Parts: sequence; C-alpha cells; structure tokens
Amino acid sequence: FDDEDADIIFRSSDGVDFRLYKVIVSKLSPMLRDMLAVPPPPDVEGPPIVDVTEDARTLEHVFRLCCPVKHPDITTVEEVYAVLQAARKYDMSAVTANMRSPIKQLLPREPLRIYAIAYIFGMEDVARDAAVLLRDDPRFHIPTSPPPEFALLPAAALYAVHIYRKKCVDAVLRVFDDTDWV
Repeated sequence: FDDEDADIIFRSSDGVDFRLYKVIVSKLSPMLRDMLAVPPPPDVEGPPIVDVTEDARTLEHVFRLCCPVKHPDITTVEEVYAVLQAARKYDMSAVTANMRSPIKQLLPREPLRIYAIAYIFGMEDVARDAAVLLRDDPRFHIPTSPPPEFALLPAAALYAVHIYRKKCVDAVLRVFDDTDWV
C-alpha cells in the first residue's frame, strides 16, 4: 500500500503509512465514505493523512481483506480479534465476511476463544461450531487467566456453552441408563 498516486494516507498507531484511493475506501466503508466527504483544509498539500488507532499489522490485514490483493495469513486469535474490531469500527462488512476462513482454521486449536469472538461479533454459525467442539472436548475448562476477549463476553454466553454441553452429556447418559431394551 505504497502507491505514489494514492489520494489518501492512513497512518497506523505505530507510524506506518498506507497509501490508498478514496474511491476504493469509500466503497469499502460507509463510515469512512462519510468521513472522506468532508473536504480537507485548503492549506494541506499532498494527500490527506488520517491517523488511526490500529497498529500496522492490523491495518495491513484489514486492507488486504477488502482490496484486490492477496489476502493475508492470519494465524492467531489476537489477529482475528483485532481485525474484527477494526472491521466493526469502520463498518467494513467485506472484511468481516472474509475473516470466516481464518476463523475456521483457528477453531480446532482455540474453540473457547473463537466461541467468545464469534459471540461478541454476532457470528452465530461460528459460535455453534465452536460449541460443538467444546462439547466433544473431554478436557474442556475455563482457562486460569481469562483471554482479553472475555472482558467483553457476557457471563450468559459462557453459561450457554456449559448448559449446552451438560444437556448433551445428560442425553448420552440417559441412553446408557435406559435398560428397557434388556
């Protein structure tokens, strides 16, 4: 994202510039479209610079997920969470939609954290898939120290996973307790 012809620069919180085109950014985000509709001050030379709170890695992922370039390799739950937060903040539905593949790849390794993220961002199908993995994991437990996304997760969401798992276990136990067939 270093095209000299670009007409807007997004500067990450760690000082990295991303040179983009207003027309593309406007199509990707209604929120940014509205922000860019305000003309820059007349004394500014060159493309306007928009300082953002996201770090360069997150912005790189966000822009790659919604621009016609190779999608990024998102390999950690932390990256998933940061990208989804930025997508929500800037109202970028294409980014959220393109995050489903990286999320599904991380699901088997981190089902509880992915469940939390899916719940927070309203991805019901992903939350269900995570609940199934948690149901089938005999070592399922709440971690000793909560991951960051748990700060936004209502207790009711964790309770729902536990109740779902308990109902499944109870159903299996009823099958074994039923001796009418003997």
